[in-house]
Amino acid sequence: MVTTQPVSLENTPTKGHTSTSASILPIYDSGEADRIETPTFRTVGTPASSLSVTVPPSIPVHVKKGSVISVYSFTPKKSENGEDGPNFVRSKWEFSQPLRSLWLAGKASSYQQVIGTVPLQVLVSAYDGYEGSKASGVRSFVNLTLDGSVDWAVFKPDALQCYTGNSLNVKVKGLPRDLHYGLTGRGYTWLSGRTTFLP
Repeated sequence: MVTTQPVSLENTPTKGHTSTSASILPIYDSGEADRIETPTFRTVGTPASSLSVTVPPSIPVHVKKGSVISVYSFTPKKSENGEDGPNFVRSKWEFSQPLRSLWLAGKASSYQQVIGTVPLQVLVSAYDGYEGSKASGVRSFVNLTLDGSVDWAVFKPDALQCYTGNSLNVKVKGLPRDLHYGLTGRGYTWLSGRTTFLP
C-alpha cells in the first residue's frame, strides 16, 4: 500500500462530523495511483457534507478558504541514489478579482490552490472555518460539471466551494444582476448549500 503524507494547513474546519469522515475514504495502491488521469470526486457522509477530491499530478484544485480538512499525497518514487525528490506539494492563497469583488460586493472571496507532482487526495468540508458552530442548518454538496457547451452563472458566490480543471474559467461578474461567478470552459465544480441535495 502506498504511504501517504499529510500536509499541515491552517484555518481548517473543526466541526465534529468532518473529523470522523476520513476513516471511510478510499485508499489507493501504487498501481491505482499511477493510473489517475482525471479528477474524481466522492461525497462522504449523510448528508454529503464532506467531499473527497482526487486529482492527477500538475492539475490544481481550488478550495474555498477555510474548507480544507486534510491533504494527502502519494509518496514519490525515490531517485537512483535513494533520496526523495524536492517538495512535491504546493499550496497558496488566491483571490478572485479582489478589486472588482470589493467594488461590487464589499468583500473578496479567496480560495486555496493545492497542486502536486504526484496524485493528491483533498478532503473538503461544506462548511468553512469561519462559519464553524455559528452556522445553523445542514450544508451539503452538489456537483456541476462543465463540458464546454454551456456556460453557467452561480448567483450566490459563497456557494462555490471547490473547483478544478485547467481549461475552466471562473470570473467575477456584476451583470446582468447581482454579484455572481461566471463559469466557462471545461471542468468540475462543487457547490454547497444549506439543505440536503438528493441524487
